[in-house]
Amino acid sequence: MIIKKLSRAIALLLFFSAFLTSITQAQKIFFRHYTVSDGLSANTIWDIEQDDQGYMWFGTKYGLSRFDGYDFKSFQYQKGIPGSIGNNFIRKIFKYNSKTFWIGTDEGIYIFNLETEKFTLFKPLENFFINDIIRSKDGNIWIATKEKGVYCFSSQTQKLRNFSTSSTVKISSNEVPKILQDDAGDIWFGTYGKGIDVLTPKTNQIRHYNTSSSSKISSNVILDMYKDSNGDIWIGTMAGGLNLWNKKTDNFTIYQKSSGNSISDNIVRTIYEPKPGYICLGTEKGLNIFDRKNNRFTVYQNKNNDPFSINDDAVYNVFKDKEGGIWVGTYFGGLNYYHEGSSGFEFYYPSGVKNSLSGNAVSAFLETKPGQMWIGTEDGGLNYFNSVDKTFKKFPFSAGQDSLSYHNIHALYKDKSGNIWVGMYTGGLNILNPTTGKIKRYKSDPNNPGTLSDNSVYSIEEDRQGRIWVS
Repeated sequence: MIIKKLSRAIALLLFFSAFLTSITQAQKIFFRHYTVSDGLSANTIWDIEQDDQGYMWFGTKYGLSRFDGYDFKSFQYQKGIPGSIGNNFIRKIFKYNSKTFWIGTDEGIYIFNLETEKFTLFKPLENFFINDIIRSKDGNIWIATKEKGVYCFSSQTQKLRNFSTSSTVKISSNEVPKILQDDAGDIWFGTYGKGIDVLTPKTNQIRHYNTSSSSKISSNVILDMYKDSNGDIWIGTMAGGLNLWNKKTDNFTIYQKSSGNSISDNIVRTIYEPKPGYICLGTEKGLNIFDRKNNRFTVYQNKNNDPFSINDDAVYNVFKDKEGGIWVGTYFGGLNYYHEGSSGFEFYYPSGVKNSLSGNAVSAFLETKPGQMWIGTEDGGLNYFNSVDKTFKKFPFSAGQDSLSYHNIHALYKDKSGNIWVGMYTGGLNILNPTTGKIKRYKSDPNNPGTLSDNSVYSIEEDRQGRIWVS
């Protein structure tokens, strides 16, 4: 789905290169934010899915939200209204087929008809706290719960089979946040406090991975599991960092926060591979992108003065849509969106850091020499852009240097002598000698007909006779 809603922020776009770059080369990511103020049901995002029509769906703590590229539509509990969902805390959106979602909530599963937009309660698991839902290769549906273990819904018999601490085939814990199927067909149960149980359905045998097993994991509290394009399995834990299971060796590689280049936090809530070899990791301290080939983490965190940074560091979901857009769901900040393909533009805006652009409203450009650009803004004065190191310097450049009459600039012009003429709103006309830094100021004087007719200057041009025209 192509996102068509434009950002409200005003910024500067300069075209410098036609070569495409990638997020995995540690380039700057410019996030677009969607929150309750845009119509999202809640700012806490538990799950993300896309239907066959291209609509985006978001499970929040206050209902289900659908986004069509322009607007959000919310589906929430409505007392006494037939066909409404019975619980607003949406933990899982499972795409059952092109017309149906299974919605896992804190109080059971609701089968959602995308055509009629009606919900039907799945009565066998009424009032069960649902954590996760997957489909195995044989078509069976596996359902993880918070207190009742795991249920397998047979696609053939339409019956449920329970795996719990008290069932015939016992698992380690009844609290199971995540389920996964590996390439061999085994079903992995990630538990909250007892590590991982791996079930071989054909034999009903279970093997265990925990902090005491021969193949050790770093924590017994499992938050997420993900199978990548190689068939290797990544495990996110509570306080134990990231674990990578190698199917060939049956061993785990552990990634934890350290003083060098590392993951930003040991609480790993979500794992997603948007493209082979690059793993997105949602932590409590930002979005991490792990370059597996180069064994390197790139971290994206909120910056207070940067309106295009991720707006919340607690990342709970990552999802890639059909058009290549990346959706990042957070706990407090709603949704963050970016597209991993570059448009060929480099984006500059006031980020609050040294040598960034000083204003949002860019109104004038002047290239005095190739690669030497002066930029006038309406709210931040005059900037000089260095195209070599791609930094900005705000004029005046040093203490004691002449300053402009006003910061609201609307016109820039270089005359034949190399002087820079600066036209301002209500500030008159200034002529800057870039070599000496000295400024001549011209303003309107109603009692002197030889002065400017008005103190607002919007355009400056020079004719063939060398005369400067100001309007």
